[in-house]
Amino acid sequence: MRPDNGEGSAPESEEATQAFFADPNWVHVVTLIERPGAMEFFHDVEWTHYPPNTAKNDAFQMRLWNWQGLVWVIASVPIADKHFMVDAAARHGLRLAADYSIVMAGPAGLSRFPVHGERVFPLQPARKASEKAA
Repeated sequence: MRPDNGEGSAPESEEATQAFFADPNWVHVVTLIERPGAMEFFHDVEWTHYPPNTAKNDAFQMRLWNWQGLVWVIASVPIADKHFMVDAAARHGLRLAADYSIVMAGPAGLSRFPVHGERVFPLQPARKASEKAA
């Protein structure tokens, strides 16, 4: 399964994809493209910290990924800039969920999202005060 790089060119190789996600210098946020607030979140991060048509924009990587018949977005930034993602998520009523992986049921049973690990954060709605652990 290869991501669509969004630029109309051929998808990157599986080896290049796996090497990028294994690189400890990057942090990744993943969500369904249809998640309310997701595109506003990505726009906020990119335009505030990695403006298009600047050298900084090279440090904002975005991939579209087709998985389980749905389109997912994975945005990646240098790990030192993770706080940009955390702050933008809060501004949009979202959070970077570090407490679980994305799993879906399909014809072959349960399947975990192909990109996962300690530097991969599903983008989720922020928890309400009543839902926070004591």
